[in-house]
Amino acid sequence: MKAADVVKELRFRLPFYTDLFTDNIAVDEITSSVLTANVKTTALHTLQTNDYAHISGCLMPNSIINLTQIDGIAYGEVSSTHDLTLGYHTTVQIIGANESQYNGIHNLLSVPNRKTFTFEIASDAPATATGTILLLEDLKRFTYNRWHKITKVDDNNFTFELEKTIGSPAYGDIKMKIKPRITGALDLERARQSYTKQPPGKLWAYVVVENIAANKDRSEATDAIFTSTTMTSYRQLIIQAFHVYIFIPVTHKTSAAFARDDADDILVPLNRSLLRIKFSQPAFEEIISGAVFAGSNFGLDENSTYIHDFIYETTYNLTYQDTVDDDISVAFRDIYMDFESSLSDDGLVKMQQIINLDDDVA
Repeated sequence: MKAADVVKELRFRLPFYTDLFTDNIAVDEITSSVLTANVKTTALHTLQTNDYAHISGCLMPNSIINLTQIDGIAYGEVSSTHDLTLGYHTTVQIIGANESQYNGIHNLLSVPNRKTFTFEIASDAPATATGTILLLEDLKRFTYNRWHKITKVDDNNFTFELEKTIGSPAYGDIKMKIKPRITGALDLERARQSYTKQPPGKLWAYVVVENIAANKDRSEATDAIFTSTTMTSYRQLIIQAFHVYIFIPVTHKTSAAFARDDADDILVPLNRSLLRIKFSQPAFEEIISGAVFAGSNFGLDENSTYIHDFIYETTYNLTYQDTVDDDISVAFRDIYMDFESSLSDDGLVKMQQIINLDDDVA
């Protein structure tokens, strides 16, 4: 396992679940034209061309072409297929209706097909809604919400490419996350040496890969970890652990107790970024288990920085394919072959052939 692989996964996945490990900048607007998105930020974005930015919070617009209500049940029809699924989605958000009762977040009641849906509404709402009405959806695909390689326009604007044409403009509480503070270190001491103290609320993660450990074979009767003989197949379980050290700045040592509580909240986004990921291992056979949670420890650095250690591990097997190849240079001297057949009408037929490989071939 390589620390760089774990760092790569965390840098990609963690910003989807938390903004504690990135610099965060408010976005004024996101629009798109064909396959190019245009982003305008509130503050200077500090990015250069080919840097990466993570966009989150975008709600995608879908035009509503018909919206009515009868007895407190609103019936909506959209121009493009929606992504609503009853049970997974529990509410819908409507904007743009001239009749205010239709706007806002409502409880989703049913999804008859990919273009219609129903929701709860006040029974005294007008029978028909008018205006430029939109259904706002938090889509998982074909959305601005993900990492993008950007092209800088100026200090407040940049562009990025899209896979396909999507709704414009984007709505919602849009945020941009950049420059994730996630890196690798040889050990905890090296992480301490490289850490730069951050303001409150800005965390840093260091990935440290542990030494490889061979699991003791449970059928082994001796103190040996595993015994390999010519009569047994080679299969040895290997355990690879790694640590994610979270550095949390505190104002003084007595406030570390609150940092300890904050660390518990970090476990959820960490697990959602790591659990079940199968990191590459130095073995031929497919990895047995993706990353699993193995525990945590905590401590306080002398520089008033709380450090929480989250421990994970993966397992894989060393098998016959990982061992030394058989020596194929050993010469055969003789071949003995016995063959019995019961296919003859006269009963069992026995045949024997002895081949002496040292004999000259005529």
